[in-house]
Amino acid sequence: MLWRYEGCNGVKTGFTKKCGRCLVTSAERNGSLICVTLNAPDDWNDHTELLNYGFDNFDKKVIFKKGEKVAKFFYDEQKKKSVPLVCREEASVMMKDGEKHSVKIEYLKEELPLTKETVCAVAHIYLNGEELHSVNLYSARKITEKRGVFYKVFNLLKRPFIDN
Repeated sequence: MLWRYEGCNGVKTGFTKKCGRCLVTSAERNGSLICVTLNAPDDWNDHTELLNYGFDNFDKKVIFKKGEKVAKFFYDEQKKKSVPLVCREEASVMMKDGEKHSVKIEYLKEELPLTKETVCAVAHIYLNGEELHSVNLYSARKITEKRGVFYKVFNLLKRPFIDN
């Protein structure tokens, strides 16, 4: 398969008494596909046909680009201050033309501090109600403490007055 199928980048063969001939292949073209067959006497041709079907009927859909600001994380009680959440890797799925996907964001972090290493949320990508992929979302910048109006006024009052 590595030499006879365009884009094939992985193969594993096997055999068991219960399952017979087993084959796993992966291929990359406009997206990645993995094919697995068990007890398939003509597995090489089956994989060629299955991979062709996949590449002919499904396309890679980029949901989030690497570095894209995906959502906002609100970190004050009044939900007036937020920090963007960034996707650090491309998130994509293989889907047919016309299929609809949905994204649900699960927020994990509720308190400060935040750093660029803090996973604040996970974006779950669904197709027809089934989760296909998930990706971590990170704080775009460091936030160490809440700095609302009262914080600023309090700090102004704490400063010493200078007499000239």
